Amino acid sequence: MRCETIWAEISNGVTNHVTLLDQVQRWRRQEEDICLVTFNYDTMIERALRTINVNIKYFGDYTNNKPHKLLKLHGSVNWAHPVMLPFNYRTGSETLSISELIDSSNIFKVVPQYEFIDSPPPLAKQAMVPAIAIPIESKNEFECPPEFIYTLQTIIPQVDKIITIGWRETEKHFLNLLVDNLPQKVNMLVVAESPSSVSATIENIQIAGVKGNFKTSQDGFTEFIINRKIDDFLKSEVVK
Repeated sequence: MRCETIWAEISNGVTNHVTLLDQVQRWRRQEEDICLVTFNYDTMIERALRTINVNIKYFGDYTNNKPHKLLKLHGSVNWAHPVMLPFNYRTGSETLSISELIDSSNIFKVVPQYEFIDSPPPLAKQAMVPAIAIPIESKNEFECPPEFIYTLQTIIPQVDKIITIGWRETEKHFLNLLVDNLPQKVNMLVVAESPSSVSATIENIQIAGVKGNFKTSQDGFTEFIINRKIDDFLKSEVVK
């Protein structure tokens, strides 16, 4: 989170995420919703959303905002689970140090509840663990409140256009949601840093069983934003 804060100061808040939201907003029809799905842990999208008056202060704000919804499916650097320790917690001015908490990690009972954290404290009166999915090649579980998945299952049948940016499509559990809930072919724009990355992404999507009319952008996120390649895609008609 500290790195993000420093970068925001250096860039005066101007990021690809901010520009992307502005470009999408230009083409959004009045009745349309925009659903942002990310597997990243950072909060750059939350920062960008604040520029269009979408402020996320509570977990319900991720799914209840119209027209913008943000679904972070693998956790976030500012999320945590409370931990119940199987021994009497010390009170008063005494606290458990981080090293003591780590030494007790094998007897933690993680509470299936999500809370926001501002920064990792040096001492803790309430033990907590980060709410993020371990970064392995093929994650098979979501790390988010259940209402995120319910919202996703509700939204997917209404989707007619999908833009993927820097996503390799290796999250099989998410691809299965698309296969099970997309009602028809969709227009899909794949943005990646090279032709080989684009090809691999499309291949993974097709192997999973997702049907789409594919467009591509092969020069990375920044070039995609600078050259406004999103315009032609968003104004195009959906081919059934």
